[in-house]
Amino acid sequence: MLEVTIVKPDAQVLPDYDVCILGAGIAGIIAALELAKQRPDYRICLVESGAKERNQIYQKYCQGENRSPVLSEAEDPGISRVRALGGTSHIWGGYISPLDTESFERQAWRPKSGWPISKEDLDPFYFIASSYFQVDPYFDTAHWLDQSHYSASFRGHGLTQKIWQFHGLNFASIYGNALELSAQIDVFVETTCVGLRLDSNGRIVQANCAHNGALVSVAAGIFVVSMGGLENARFLLNQKAENPDFLPVTHVNVGRYFSVHPVYFWGKVLLTGALAESKLYARNSMKPVSGSGLSAFLKVSDEIRRTRNWLDCVFEIVLPMPPQESRALDPEIIGHLTSRNHVLMQFLLLINEMETRFDNHVGLTDSLDDFGQRRLYIDLSVTPNEIRSSYEQLLFFGRQLGSNDLGRIWLDQDAIRKTMSGELKFWGGHHHMCTTRMSHTPDDGVVNGDCRFHDHENLFALGSSVFTTTGCANPTFTIGALAIRLAHHLAANERFAPASLAPV
Repeated sequence: MLEVTIVKPDAQVLPDYDVCILGAGIAGIIAALELAKQRPDYRICLVESGAKERNQIYQKYCQGENRSPVLSEAEDPGISRVRALGGTSHIWGGYISPLDTESFERQAWRPKSGWPISKEDLDPFYFIASSYFQVDPYFDTAHWLDQSHYSASFRGHGLTQKIWQFHGLNFASIYGNALELSAQIDVFVETTCVGLRLDSNGRIVQANCAHNGALVSVAAGIFVVSMGGLENARFLLNQKAENPDFLPVTHVNVGRYFSVHPVYFWGKVLLTGALAESKLYARNSMKPVSGSGLSAFLKVSDEIRRTRNWLDCVFEIVLPMPPQESRALDPEIIGHLTSRNHVLMQFLLLINEMETRFDNHVGLTDSLDDFGQRRLYIDLSVTPNEIRSSYEQLLFFGRQLGSNDLGRIWLDQDAIRKTMSGELKFWGGHHHMCTTRMSHTPDDGVVNGDCRFHDHENLFALGSSVFTTTGCANPTFTIGALAIRLAHHLAANERFAPASLAPV
């Protein structure tokens, strides 16, 4: 069991730190460990609101409201987040894949697209992140060509594949010992940051935190808000409500542009020929195929999507169907396929990117938690263009499979109709993104390309909340890469000296 430093009720003032990281989930843990490697002279603290292990005492602080007319109850804020050391690594599925190059690029037809950084800027940090996630650093399909039995006939049909690796590490368990042994890092659990104090120049000088009924103060030269894709926005909105000098310009963008990855169950697929023989394209019960720890999701090529103004979308094939389910196919198709190599029918999941829209947002309710902080709500809708993009790609995908004798798809027309009409709510992957988005200017974002707040020179943010746009890859691997990039940035730049503490 990890023995961490616990703030004592009588410890009203703590030592000064070079960097204070608020939130000890995946991003916070990686940032602290990497910064300690880069700067042995730095003193770092991790402040975690939850306990060392997940428990209901602290989970209740994740409660919130789902006001979205399209998100299912599975996206209620209290379900998909974990308030504990290690954050959502206690429950995540271990999906690991980087964003594509195109995800970072500006697309003329798409408003608000284009990150301040490029994929090439992040590539060295993806490589380092692979060691923290304990996966192979290579995601190029060519790297896996031989060992994974790719189908040579699959390429060149307007379709491509994207590699995912799977390794669901619990970061508290894996890195707890490193945190415990570090002479540079102090970890405070069951300690909730309830306020940031600014000086007259708008610089953050201390974080006020609640522990066991006492208020303690943490002074540092640099502060990093790393509480999660929803909680980052909630914390900042609460701070703005209490202090008008906080985020004087970008407060209007905090919580805005909220995005998820809509997941549509719109049909089933029957692979044939070389695709059926490959072990790479289908997984069962959320497990890596054949113990390989990787899988390829299928997608329309970037070139085709660009010409048709389609958002990013990938097709995941999971869960083999019982034989009777194949009766959903037209008997003529079954007869056509029985003479060929095939697998049983499988679910086809569409995992989709959203448009970047100001109206999709995280806000505050009137309900207060035990610390006097207002709880959050989420509100999000989809546009006809988003639905059209997904549906047209599904049709294209099916036509390409059929015309090249690679398989067939069955469309669940009822589910498609109900999704289009809003009758059928969808799951968003528990991926909460863009609520403190990275931007070139303060006009349409909150942080710059270095994850530094546009408004405050020594305040930074980490997590999927800083994503400019989302692509289709699960966000966690990119979260880790951004944490490492920030650690290197802070290590390479002149640090701020912690300000002297005033009495609490």
